[in-house]
Amino acid sequence: MSVGVNIGHEQDGKNESFERPVLVIRKFNSDSFIGVPLSTAIKENNPFYFDFIYKGERISVILSQIRLFSAKRLLRYMYKVPRGGFIKIQDELRKVLKL
Repeated sequence: MSVGVNIGHEQDGKNESFERPVLVIRKFNSDSFIGVPLSTAIKENNPFYFDFIYKGERISVILSQIRLFSAKRLLRYMYKVPRGGFIKIQDELRKVLKL
């Protein structure tokens, strides 16, 4: 997904397309969705990062970077997080957002 150039502490994308993997949390319609960036940088004991293992690789969900994205930013499909892992991520988002 093309997340664009960062401003302040936002997560930047890489290469000329500013690509970064993003987990789709909720689709609103064919044009927009709520998502959170993913990273292979692990931040121990940080409540705004939630780690999970996918195909033997440790991946962090950057919970504090949740935001609305346009579907036009989507470049390619990478993979689907297993349902049990997705539920845990949703629970961690609720804690961070205090919902």
